[in-house]
Amino acid sequence: MAYPQLVQRTEEVDQDSLRTLVCERFGIDPGVFNNLVFFRSNSRLVSIVNKDHVPVEGHGVEAKGITFLHAQMRFPKLTTAAVYFIGGHASRNVVSLTRDETDAFLSRETINLEDAEIERCTSQGYIVVKHEGIVMGLGFLRFPAEGGAELESYFPKSWSIERGGSAFGLPEQASL
Repeated sequence: MAYPQLVQRTEEVDQDSLRTLVCERFGIDPGVFNNLVFFRSNSRLVSIVNKDHVPVEGHGVEAKGITFLHAQMRFPKLTTAAVYFIGGHASRNVVSLTRDETDAFLSRETINLEDAEIERCTSQGYIVVKHEGIVMGLGFLRFPAEGGAELESYFPKSWSIERGGSAFGLPEQASL
């Protein structure tokens, strides 16, 4: 079965420049995208799908692939799904947070970062946020005029934890 809608849409997206944009920003090996095709889901979003994808005959398709990137922005923004999909491959524009910073990130707080924490960051913009090698989500790195570096959390609001709460459970009790 032909899939003309996907073929048409893939022509709207320059595969090489989009792959280069993502791979250069996040230090990802381009081979990660070998079997994938970018296509425009709508005027604002780019999605990604396996290049061999064919919908099941007789079934209407409501959505295809993974919504990947908000394209019409000053800084193209990965979706949450995209961050979890490729974040483990990122070697640049990545920060690793401490336990307390991770709780703040998951509470959608802005975090002040030390120079050592932003060693793998090249510029202001969206970055992959990790804790102990596990992808936590997407953040936005800013360099305020007064100095330092700030990480704005883009963790999904509906998944966030209460301020002051912890994703790590209760502290261990000392045995008596």
